[in-house]
Amino acid sequence: MLAVDNLTKFFKGLTALRSLSFEVGESEIVGLIGPNGAGKSTTFEIVSGFQRPTTGQVTFKGERIDRLEPHDIVKRGISRSFQLSEVVPYFTAFDFLLVSALSKMGMREARKRTMETIETIGFAGKGDYPLSLLGAAERKRAELGVVLNSRPHLALLDEPFAGLGEHDTEWLRGVIRKSNREGMSFLMVEHRIQYIRDLCHRIVVLHLGQKIAEGTADEIMTNKDVIDVYFGSEE
Repeated sequence: MLAVDNLTKFFKGLTALRSLSFEVGESEIVGLIGPNGAGKSTTFEIVSGFQRPTTGQVTFKGERIDRLEPHDIVKRGISRSFQLSEVVPYFTAFDFLLVSALSKMGMREARKRTMETIETIGFAGKGDYPLSLLGAAERKRAELGVVLNSRPHLALLDEPFAGLGEHDTEWLRGVIRKSNREGMSFLMVEHRIQYIRDLCHRIVVLHLGQKIAEGTADEIMTNKDVIDVYFGSEE
């Protein structure tokens, strides 16, 4: 479904990505991991249309998308999470979610879908709360709601478990699994490896802008190159 092919990105002479290739299939959850500076955020920025690759390309369902604008990529079925601080703080949770649905449908359907998503993320009775009044865990729920509300074929989640307690973590795992069973694919960046192991069908490991490993969780956790990058070589 999503194919990243030989992606390279330079920033003022620095190499953020070099010859990166991987795929995300239908109804698949793929983890993208690596140390800080590995190229994970740059990959997300390119796939979602906020950056252009220097060379290489990204295709989605057979169509090249790496030259499209972000709103056109959303219309084709890719959605990603953003920090709530990047939007108008006096937006209510309902307004915030509604905007994401309007990118793909008319007002009547968007309002109906937003009400359904409000229920899904556990915001019943909180839809009219200003974003500025939400706690950290509630903001994470709203971020996920924005992704889910456009009913994407592929959702990009950037550190979705960061800052969550045990209760909210279990809730989020359940929502991701349920959405995946219903056909949604995920590309997920997460530093808490236990959740990557638990949720992902495959894992892609980046280091200094290059892919150093790809495989199942068991394959990745026993890969010598990955162990060296995360824990240091014993040699």
